[in-house]
Amino acid sequence: MFQFVPTRVRAVYRPNVALKKDRRDKRITNSLTFKLAGKTVYTQGDRQVISAPKTCVLLPKNSSYEIDFAERGECCMIDFETAEPLPTEVVSCKISASAPLLELLSEMERILAYKRPGYEYEVMSKFYKLLHLMTVSEDTYFPGSKAAILRPALQYIEAHFADGETDNDTLAALSGVSTSYFRKLFVGLYSVSPAKYIQTLKLNRAKELLLTGEYSIAEIAERAGFGSVYYFDAAFRKETGLTPTAYLRSVLSSL
Repeated sequence: MFQFVPTRVRAVYRPNVALKKDRRDKRITNSLTFKLAGKTVYTQGDRQVISAPKTCVLLPKNSSYEIDFAERGECCMIDFETAEPLPTEVVSCKISASAPLLELLSEMERILAYKRPGYEYEVMSKFYKLLHLMTVSEDTYFPGSKAAILRPALQYIEAHFADGETDNDTLAALSGVSTSYFRKLFVGLYSVSPAKYIQTLKLNRAKELLLTGEYSIAEIAERAGFGSVYYFDAAFRKETGLTPTAYLRSVLSSL
């Protein structure tokens, strides 16, 4: 796990990159990058660091590297400052792509977008919580026997969350437990309900599709697993405070 003391969060954003390859010389800020889909390869000399789902990459201030956007996909980045300069080596660590972590990234985006009084302290508290989730290993954070019970349901969710509605009865049956115990176990391990977990996956898929610029709102709603454009728009507004179109404009204007 990375070792640093953050002092300020400068930005949280989802870059929309059209280039296949690029180069950075003496990066102007520290960044953590979370690849939600696709793959990016960072090269420093003869070293390569791969950014992919369930991996976090640290891009230190003053580091120089080449970038190969090997597979297009959504990425979320956090630009931040530290108390002491970091080594300029690009490094990575494995993380659990859990709903709480994805939710924290979305919350940090919202806080910095609205900049309400005290936002600097609020976004730092979220950043420390995110770092804590990254630090705690999945095996320690989730007791093995309970995590094993949920594993079939989680695998099903990851494969089918965009196919339509998935009910707790189906997920409980896959896990071999009662519906009430399944929900209690899920909330205990992931701090969100199964429905909220699935909703987070759908919204992140929608954001990824939105940033490609290749699909209409109706197509995105269908591909992300929302039953209708109306339901998609309502869920997106509740999550981000913006319509899908306004969210896209906001992201593009921040690049």
